Amino acid sequence: KMWMKYFPPKKGERSVGTGRAVGVIDCSAEEFAAWQINFCSNERIRISNEEGNPARLVLRKEARLNEVTVATVKKFPFMLDNREFVTKQIW
Repeated sequence: KMWMKYFPPKKGERSVGTGRAVGVIDCSAEEFAAWQINFCSNERIRISNEEGNPARLVLRKEARLNEVTVATVKKFPFMLDNREFVTKQIW
């Protein structure tokens, strides 16, 4: 299941597009845990910094152990603005 929304910006504002995707992961719990640890690891943050991306943040709420939010700002080429990506993963 996937959907996307785009709100045209008003004059002087930034454009924002939002999307949602829901999927089923066909793997063992151990494989998923290894992927999740790698996705939120310090090594992944270091690689992002080496690529010149301005920011990568991993946010966790103490109340929910099965949820993580990752915010990334990706550097884009000249004449394009940097892009912000926020993903919320629930398992």
